[in-house]
Amino acid sequence: MVFTGIIGGVFMDTLGLGLGTRYCFVGGVAGGVTVFTGRYLFLTETLKRKAGAKSSVKDDLKEVIPLFRGSLKYMQVTSALYQFAAGLTSELIVIYITENIGLTYTEYGFIQTVMSTIGIITAIPGGMMADRYDRVKLSVAARAISPITTIGYIYLRSFPQILATRMVAGIGMGLSGAGEMGMMGGPSYESLMADLVPPEKRGRFSGLMSTFSGLVSLPSPYIGAYMWADPTIQPEGTMWTGLVLGLASTFIFGKFVKDPRYEKKRAVAEVEEQEEDNQEKSSS
Repeated sequence: MVFTGIIGGVFMDTLGLGLGTRYCFVGGVAGGVTVFTGRYLFLTETLKRKAGAKSSVKDDLKEVIPLFRGSLKYMQVTSALYQFAAGLTSELIVIYITENIGLTYTEYGFIQTVMSTIGIITAIPGGMMADRYDRVKLSVAARAISPITTIGYIYLRSFPQILATRMVAGIGMGLSGAGEMGMMGGPSYESLMADLVPPEKRGRFSGLMSTFSGLVSLPSPYIGAYMWADPTIQPEGTMWTGLVLGLASTFIFGKFVKDPRYEKKRAVAEVEEQEEDNQEKSSS
């Protein structure tokens, strides 16, 4: 993934958009076949299934839907909102960068390569921090970075400046897993999801969550294109809208999602503090 951005940019600048894009599609197919083959040959099931009659789709939904409460409900809300916000500009941003800012496809591809590299590197400390600290706070701090760096597209016009802002975005992408396309993930988010959803229901829950988020964000590219072409809104107004919605989803995530690991620690600390107060009162 690290090198695909700059390779695609070079193809498009040297071969033209038509032929360059065809080569990228061929590379995408080859990569997809490789991934499929590797997963088919080497992935093994880890979930122990109980023997019995197969459940229907209706029964599956009855088991999973009740999970959408508390933190999981707000994780669904923030995921849908984040993907909707990203969809407003994700399909159009390369046009803005090449036509409005004036970067070449190779320069844009190089920026994507650098950002991906930083994301990979910071994912390692991100996983370590997810094991040690409050995962909600870590996700909020990391996920707030990428939308803010969108301001660079609006006000900056040189390649080094855009590169610098995208490097900062790469740090947020690595720590939280929230990329420019709005996909939620990363060490903190995924380990939090694993703690909140029982193992035997994670597949169904993730599928239903992705479906709902996809339905919410489905009209987002069309809405973004309409805003983009509107002379009263223009590309800059569309990007500001996506930025605000992205930060709003991050605020909701930080406000209403709770890390169960730290909730338990907090409850234990409150009980201990109450016991100490009772002992002090009894001794006095």
